This record gives sequence, C-alpha cells and structure tokens, in this order.
Amino acid sequence: MLVFNELEMSLWSFFRRYIPQETARDYLFAALNNSARLKLIRAYLETEEDASFLTAATEALLRFDICCENRNFIAHAMPHETPMTKKFSFIKRLPKEPGFLGFYDIPISDIRAAAKSMSECEEYIIGLLADQQLKEAGDPHAPEGLPPPPPKPRKLTLSRRPAAQANEPPQPPPSPQ
Repeated sequence: MLVFNELEMSLWSFFRRYIPQETARDYLFAALNNSARLKLIRAYLETEEDASFLTAATEALLRFDICCENRNFIAHAMPHETPMTKKFSFIKRLPKEPGFLGFYDIPISDIRAAAKSMSECEEYIIGLLADQQLKEAGDPHAPEGLPPPPPKPRKLTLSRRPAAQANEPPQPPPSPQ
C-alpha cells in the first residue's frame, strides 16, 4: 500500500501545475477521491497546448488508472488462509451475485509486478512534470523531449475457484501430457 500512496501523491504534481492557489489546491486534493482527481486533471488537460505533453500526460493517467484498479482490487479483498503457496488467496464479494463470496488466487509474482508498475508510474509522473516545468521555464538544462512512458501495467485478474473447493488449498494446474 505504501507504493500506491506514493503514486497517489504524484497526482498532486498535476494539481500544482494547474491550480496555482495553494489553499484551493490542497483543499481539492484532500477532498477528492482518485476518480474525481483524474476527471479534474483530464479537464485541465483539455486546455493543454503542448501536444507532446498532452499525449505523455494522457499515457501517465492511463497507467495511474490501472494501478488504482489493482490497488483497490487487493485492498478490498479479504485474505483467506491457505497452506504455503506461491499464490495470494482471498475472498471477495461477488457484485453480480449478492450474498455470495468468491474464492480467488493471484500469483504473488503478479502482485509484485503490480507494485513495481506503481513505482514506475510514480517516477514517470514526477519526471514528466518536472521536465515539462523546466522546458516551459526555458531552462537550458531541460532535457530534450519528454521521458518515455514505462510499460503499461497489467490489470490483476481473478482465478476463481469453485465453491466446492473453497476450503481446499489451490491445486496446481494439471501437467500437459
């Protein structure tokens, strides 16, 4: 969660760019959830005149959005005890089946990859906005162009176990024969 909190704070850099009045900026950032923050930033981006920055910022927000979905996916799940495996097992309410719980497994390597994507996205947003600020200020040390975006994060996906196996440990897939 710490990696996501750092990523979330990188959005503040967009607020700093577009909302110069400090009190209003800080109030809005604290009062809005991430979905509303993204909508506000995207509204400001519609006024952006630098096409390369607009493209890069749009890519950054797309990556942020995927990271946010991954964070919410994990944060709102309930861990489920299983023997030592290389998977994170948890229980999650089923939105389309009220009153039922789904049992899911996610490989730990996927969770680590999601955390790495969050860190890369945070670095990209901060670097993008810092480079653009130097460029707009006419700083002779401003880098040429903008930093390349990190790889697009993968959305965490569910591997749902049937209810009959809910209290059994995850089974390895059958070996191909």
